[in-house]
Amino acid sequence: MPSPDENSPALTFTGVTGGKTGMLQRAVSTAGESIVFLDELEPDPEDPSAGTVNSLRNSIRAGLAEVVGELSLPTGPRIPRINQILENLLDLMANLHNLCGGDDAPGVFSALADQVASLYRSWNNVQQLLGMQIELIMKQLDIVLEALSEAREALAASGVGPAERQIIFLKFDVPGYSEATRAQPPMSLDNLLNWVSTFASSGAPQAMTEGGGFILRTRIAPAAEQLNELIRVSTDETNSSGIPASHLTPRISRALSTLASRLNEVAWNC
Repeated sequence: MPSPDENSPALTFTGVTGGKTGMLQRAVSTAGESIVFLDELEPDPEDPSAGTVNSLRNSIRAGLAEVVGELSLPTGPRIPRINQILENLLDLMANLHNLCGGDDAPGVFSALADQVASLYRSWNNVQQLLGMQIELIMKQLDIVLEALSEAREALAASGVGPAERQIIFLKFDVPGYSEATRAQPPMSLDNLLNWVSTFASSGAPQAMTEGGGFILRTRIAPAAEQLNELIRVSTDETNSSGIPASHLTPRISRALSTLASRLNEVAWNC
């Protein structure tokens, strides 16, 4: 979720959530055990269905490997893609079940089916838990937008409208703040507020739609925390290149401080 300011680089996101780590470990374990069972299901070369069975076995191996790959992505898995892979794995297992003799399928098939079904259930359980967290974050993003609206109203009430905000140029290289904040290229106050708006109204919600709760710590939290810092440094009295003191009325200071706090709460709850 990059800044709308063309001079602002995309944020670098690090870290993983416990949910993602646990699912990755579960997927790696399932894939390893399932491959052993798949090897034991090698068909008789003389069986007419041997070619189809081998094709299904290879497809199941590939699907399990792709689940592991998705969960290993630094920024979190693509939720729709994992849903698709797991549903496809269940279909493949159903086809393999029929070719292995249906209800008379060997015990090794039952063990394989249990592994795949267990992975599917684990995924759904984690999704439900993270879904509750996403609901909380979505509500907090709405609160961020309310605080942003109040900050803009406070600025406008003091004669600092959109045009004036565009010529208030901010710099962020102030001691005591994070390296990412100090390295942030200069931008106008209007661009900074627009960045917050984009993050809370579309950037974060879209990212959660694609990556679910797995990206809360890797993308949403770092973005919210950096925006929080950028607003704080722009109002810091020690920053000679921040918002001019003549514009920082008590109402404006309170409104911007509240906006920064709301962003910090988003980061904290991720």
